[in-house]
Amino acid sequence: YLRKVDLSSNMIDDDGVSALSLALADDTSITHLCLADNRITSIGAEYLLCTLDTNTTIVDVDLTGNSIEAEVIAELNHALKLRRTVDGC
Repeated sequence: YLRKVDLSSNMIDDDGVSALSLALADDTSITHLCLADNRITSIGAEYLLCTLDTNTTIVDVDLTGNSIEAEVIAELNHALKLRRTVDGC
């Protein structure tokens, strides 16, 4: 199974994250997602937050190098931290 996906430096924007989020909603194998150095804003990060409501396997998301507000990053990190604590990762 595919566990880690690295899509860094691919010029992915919020529309791309929206499509990716839909694809990941019911995925049960991917645990780590790297989207560093793309064109993602807070809107795209919010799509990922919504995905975490249904996807229970993602425990790490790297969004470094994108234009995302600190509050949204903090919210995403908090959600992932809770998940890692519950899953023991």
